[in-house]
Amino acid sequence: MARKTLCAIVGISLYNTSPNNGGTTGVGKSQLSIDLATALNGQIINGDSMQIYRTANVLTNKVTKSEMCGIKHHLLDFLDPSETYDVYNFEKAAVERVPQRKFPE
Repeated sequence: MARKTLCAIVGISLYNTSPNNGGTTGVGKSQLSIDLATALNGQIINGDSMQIYRTANVLTNKVTKSEMCGIKHHLLDFLDPSETYDVYNFEKAAVERVPQRKFPE
């Protein structure tokens, strides 16, 4: 039987109904992912290309430790801005962090 993985990717905000602000900074994507992770007993893999950098906290409206509500976050705040990082490295790191679970057919 093939393995299935449950994964939620939050790319738009359900908290802001304006069609012009779906994915912009500060519209609620992080809070939505925290709410989903809390409800599903899950973890979060950051997909924001700027939030990987350690010093981009204000610029990217990066979630704080207290806002994380104890939810484990991956690929967040780990890279020096002078280092390069590409989609290949992101994909490899993200796949390594997705738990392999078997779900019923």
